[in-house]
Amino acid sequence: MSEQVRLEEIREFVARFVEAARIDVVPVVRLGAEGVLIDLNGADEDLLLERKGELLESVQFILAKVVQKQFGPELRVLVDCANYRLGREKEITETARRTAERVKRIGESCELSPMNPYERRIVHLALSEDPGVQTESSGDGFMKRVRIYPATASK
Repeated sequence: MSEQVRLEEIREFVARFVEAARIDVVPVVRLGAEGVLIDLNGADEDLLLERKGELLESVQFILAKVVQKQFGPELRVLVDCANYRLGREKEITETARRTAERVKRIGESCELSPMNPYERRIVHLALSEDPGVQTESSGDGFMKRVRIYPATASK
């Protein structure tokens, strides 16, 4: 199946999902370097972004699971609304870097608040080039914590 046909099928599925959920947004689905990118923009943007994007995270989880089941587990799916994820990514990266500096200064590990897989990946990537620290996710379930260790410390 060609990428274009697959993308069109994903577009149709996402449009049906949004309509069935009665969320007043227009989905824009495209392929990006990270995989399938779905932007949801419209009258219900505020609803999706309430409580730190809780509903957006739920939509992300559901769409990712269904799209991966129907079109292949190798597909990464990222759902965004009003560029919320870009701002959140900057916030998480800055928190990770500040925490890493603190870890290097005091020589003790620090644990970040529980995060979803996307957010944990941002932390790991943000600190992957820092030779002074190591990162590790821990916990059970969907929301896990990232612990930042001094590079020379044992976990």
